[in-house]
Amino acid sequence: MSAALKKEQLGAEGYARMIDTTTRLNTPGPDLAALEGVHALTDVTGFGLAGHALELARGARCTVELDWPAVPLLPGV
Repeated sequence: MSAALKKEQLGAEGYARMIDTTTRLNTPGPDLAALEGVHALTDVTGFGLAGHALELARGARCTVELDWPAVPLLPGV
């Protein structure tokens, strides 16, 4: 959605959905950061879920397995 916005191809409904979703994404961050054993957090905006999962995995020198059918998608994406 952000890529479509940059190309001026995102309508008002899509923009509203993007803003609603992206402003809620980071709200659990402080609670998650307080959990024992948590050493890193990221949002999934700029590079998406796969890009940020890869970044975290590389930083932790581990692998990540995603269950793609279980990943919710925004309508129109």
